[in-house]
Amino acid sequence: MEQQRIERHAQDMLQHNAERLTHDINNHLTQPIYGLNGIKATFHATQNVNRADFRALVETRDLAKEFPGIRGFSFNQRVTRSNLEAFVADTRLDGAPAYTPREMSDGSHDDMYLVKYIEPASANPTALGLDIGSDPMRRITLQQAIDSGKPSMSAPISLVQNELPKPGVLMMIPVYAKGAQPATVAERRAAVRGLLVAPVVISELMRTVTNESEDFVNLRILDLDANDSHGQVIYDSDETDVAEQHAYTTDTVLSVMGRQWSVRFRSEAGFNAKIDRASPWIIFAIGTLFSALLAIYLNHRRRQFAQVKKLVDDRTSELEHAGKVSDAHYKANQQALEANVLAMNEAQRIGRVGTYVTDIKTGLWKGTAVLDEIFGIDATFEKTIPNWMTLIAPEFQKELAECYQQVIASKSKFSREYQVIRPVDGQSCWVEALGEFSFDAEGNPTFFHGTIHDINARKLAELELKNHQNHLEELVREKTRAAESSNLAKSEFLANMSHEIRTPMNGVIGMVDILQQTPMLPEQKRMLSTIADSSQTLLHILNDILDYSKIEAGKLSVERIPTSLKEAALSVLQLMQGVASAKGLTLSMSVSPDLPQAIYADPTRLRQVLLNLLGNAVKFTRSDSSRVGTVTLVLEPGTQPDGQPVVLLQVRDNGIGMSAEVISNLFTPFAQGDASTARQFGGTGLGLSISGRLVSLMGGHITVQSTPAEGSEFTVVLPLQEAHIEAKASGPINQRLKLRASAPSRTEAIGLGQLILLAEDNETNREVLGEQLRLLGYCADMAEDGWVALRKWRSGRYGLLLTDCHMPHMDGLELTKAIRSAETPGTHLPIIAITANAMQGEAQHCLDAGMDDYLSKPLRLQELEPMLDKWLPLSGGRDQEQVVAEDAPESIAKHALPVSPIDTLDIFNPHTLTELMGNNPDMHQRLLKKFLLNARRQINSIEAAMLDGNAPQAADVAHALKSAARSVGALALGEVCEHIEAVGQIDDVEKTAAAVANLAPTFDRALARIEAHLGAETC
Repeated sequence: MEQQRIERHAQDMLQHNAERLTHDINNHLTQPIYGLNGIKATFHATQNVNRADFRALVETRDLAKEFPGIRGFSFNQRVTRSNLEAFVADTRLDGAPAYTPREMSDGSHDDMYLVKYIEPASANPTALGLDIGSDPMRRITLQQAIDSGKPSMSAPISLVQNELPKPGVLMMIPVYAKGAQPATVAERRAAVRGLLVAPVVISELMRTVTNESEDFVNLRILDLDANDSHGQVIYDSDETDVAEQHAYTTDTVLSVMGRQWSVRFRSEAGFNAKIDRASPWIIFAIGTLFSALLAIYLNHRRRQFAQVKKLVDDRTSELEHAGKVSDAHYKANQQALEANVLAMNEAQRIGRVGTYVTDIKTGLWKGTAVLDEIFGIDATFEKTIPNWMTLIAPEFQKELAECYQQVIASKSKFSREYQVIRPVDGQSCWVEALGEFSFDAEGNPTFFHGTIHDINARKLAELELKNHQNHLEELVREKTRAAESSNLAKSEFLANMSHEIRTPMNGVIGMVDILQQTPMLPEQKRMLSTIADSSQTLLHILNDILDYSKIEAGKLSVERIPTSLKEAALSVLQLMQGVASAKGLTLSMSVSPDLPQAIYADPTRLRQVLLNLLGNAVKFTRSDSSRVGTVTLVLEPGTQPDGQPVVLLQVRDNGIGMSAEVISNLFTPFAQGDASTARQFGGTGLGLSISGRLVSLMGGHITVQSTPAEGSEFTVVLPLQEAHIEAKASGPINQRLKLRASAPSRTEAIGLGQLILLAEDNETNREVLGEQLRLLGYCADMAEDGWVALRKWRSGRYGLLLTDCHMPHMDGLELTKAIRSAETPGTHLPIIAITANAMQGEAQHCLDAGMDDYLSKPLRLQELEPMLDKWLPLSGGRDQEQVVAEDAPESIAKHALPVSPIDTLDIFNPHTLTELMGNNPDMHQRLLKKFLLNARRQINSIEAAMLDGNAPQAADVAHALKSAARSVGALALGEVCEHIEAVGQIDDVEKTAAAVANLAPTFDRALARIEAHLGAETC
């Protein structure tokens, strides 16, 4: 009787051990699938996973620790034989120059599944390039995976990675085309890109399992799906295969990814010896303790019960060595176990952590008292899964339900933070839930167990902290906006003030220049020279402040046009040559022959930067008896650390040099070397700051190297983007206009859709523009204001509208808006603005009103021609053309801007009409005579308006006279008219009257010059 009890307890112990080992085997076998699914997610997210990407994915995992027995991960791409050559070429370019496809046995299939990537490569040198589809057993498995869309495991095979013939398996999951969700077998076969494969050595995997198992148990595994009727042995922990007498055995069947494995557990001699020496109550004690440990394992609470397990192991060891245990010892064991359980419960209560176990089949769950307290439930609460879900706050229910399904599908662990609503008081409570599912042999979930941690206090603190953080961030944003607004206001003020100061400064400089041409005493010349130098210095300071304010306001932009480096540098060098010579310095330049003829840059800003750097070098360098001061400009190509080509413009000198401390503040606005620098050398301290910002806007940077008393080297580094510059025509002619000998008639122009409507209130301007259009081969109708132009437009005869912006009754902007609002869908009349207002923003106003383009008065043929070619090209090309040479004087529009005092502008420029409308003396005389007649009438109107104190009316008439005066070359008169217009528009009667006082004298001077010119032409 006693022996039967021993046998029964021994068999029970072996059965418990077998269940635990079976569970471990199943877990170890499914672990590689998690790794494959992680890599699969990346393949589904992108079509372009390269070799480096795959290596990085695998290197993020600790293979030995996470996936025991695995040799690595591979991607096997599906390749048809017709595409094999291209595939190999691409793979070799992708980091595998020696890649070579290899077949195993059956090469009859058109599609191949080639190992494209495998990592770690060092552990799988023989696998790269292998076609696993050429082996029948491997092909069966890959086809099962593709057709089912689920993980599949091969029959036991010999892996190519194994040096010894030990059984292994391949685990495979399919990878389909990005975005594909195939529902049928046919769709899956069509969408497959390849397979992700994990080679596993069974003996290495089982070594990890048996190392974690109890002693004295032998394990043998057979693959029941193998061709052998008894099953194929794939692992045996006792390779001697000697049957042990009195051995206890138990068998179980394990279902793994569609394959059936038989697992036999057999006790060994040590196990039997222990059983034979033990009395029945010892077996009972050991069995009871082992059952407790098994329950702890199934609930995944090993860490929380570590002390309990250690205590039980210690007690068991004592029993085994003593061979006999008294009832008192057994009771002591029980008391210790209960004490540890109480300690664990107390720890859960203090830490606000509850545990639970949910039976998936029955839908019931159990939890600790701490969990009940966290959830706010009592004994009346029915602990079912639906009721559990009602505890969860509504906004989290859908998310958690989806998360549970994902965890079941991937067999991963659950971890979420959410809120529960406590029935006891209706209050919400934040909890952190951790959990894990247990699965049966068929892969179905059986239990869900884990912990619930009360994190309400921490979560509320986090939310409060987040609110404070958001509040602080908003305060910072408000302060930043206020600071930016203040900086913008400061910059705009500086820009406005520099413009205001520059106008009288130009007058000072201009009058000094004129005065220097008059006879003076030597002492007077010396004093006047001092005034001239000081005024130029002041103007430079104003320019620096203006540039800096533009930069700070974000309104300074740079061009990107073909720029000749040599010409830009040479022009700056020539400007500095006189100053350098006066100081006895040697100024030189070196240009590398390897530089391109031109690069893309802003030539004006580039000259400004070089002028500043060369000016500083000359300023801080001097010659003495010990050495001659030298300043050198070197232009050469270079290369950035990242391999990008650059241009290096280096300014070197042997001047006073700088310390490291000075260099660190060198590009700070208003900063100079030290307090004595400004006193000794002058300057604003803005030059280098502005230069650094300009170079940055052009995509480069400036570096500095310097040694005190030895000299400095500034290097401008710009992107080397080669550009092409058209060769310039020799001589004074730099542009040639192609003019027509005759223009079409009005009827012909209407038939061709090329009749132009010109809206201009000034008679002189209408005649000038009409003649220009005729010379360019166009016919035009005239309208003296916007109302007339709108009525004519409604006839539908016109192909383009040229309109002045400022006209009586209806100006150009209102005219454009009226046309745009009346246009039918699919029709669009090109409208080009022509205006004398060259102020910043005028072009944008025109575009905002619906105009297509913009031209500044007075218009020159070389500006008007490309504009018309752009919007109304002549049909049939420009046949019967004649080439007219145009000189290249400064743009008339530039002279029209208020940048110079009146006395320095031309009273009358006889070449203006030639530049505007070609060489036609008869036309010029007719226009000039008409201008003088109209100008007298307009001046009378302006003076009459001022007698009535009507400054705006005087401004309107002055606007018309201004445009006509500039068109015929009476630039000084145009300047006076613009001033009258500016102050009259703001209804400043006093300033308008003062400006009008200059009108008649200026006209009289223009009249004398024009009449003299007309007399000379007549002779």
